[in-house]
Amino acid sequence: MKTRIWLRLLVLLIAGCGSEVAVDNAAWRGLPEVAGTVTLDGSPLTDATVSFHSARQTLIATTDKAGRFTLELKGAGESAIGKYVVRIQAPAASESEAGKDVIVPSKYNVKSELVVDIFDGRNDFDFRLHGSDSEDTIEE
Repeated sequence: MKTRIWLRLLVLLIAGCGSEVAVDNAAWRGLPEVAGTVTLDGSPLTDATVSFHSARQTLIATTDKAGRFTLELKGAGESAIGKYVVRIQAPAASESEAGKDVIVPSKYNVKSELVVDIFDGRNDFDFRLHGSDSEDTIEE
């Protein structure tokens, strides 16, 4: 009898261990995860604004030095799931071009032809942009 009580206590103690571990994973919270990279003519696009536009909302991220971005979806929740037009803008490469988005052709920003679907779970988008009218690619 005492053995059963001790075994039950041991099981309860083991089950309780680690209960204070914080899990900060978007999938755990029921949110889609959206990340990716942006390159222009094969080079990472640094400090670019990557905006996802739907009829309901706009989600925005900024690329790092490697061209990587991650969307923060804390406020969007499941409403982030759906079809989006993606617009990519980048700061000018030199001071003489300041105030102009001349790096990224209009087909990727003002007149964007980039359309993606965000699904539940992990979404990885690699936007491989070209400065000319050559073939463009998006990999999911």
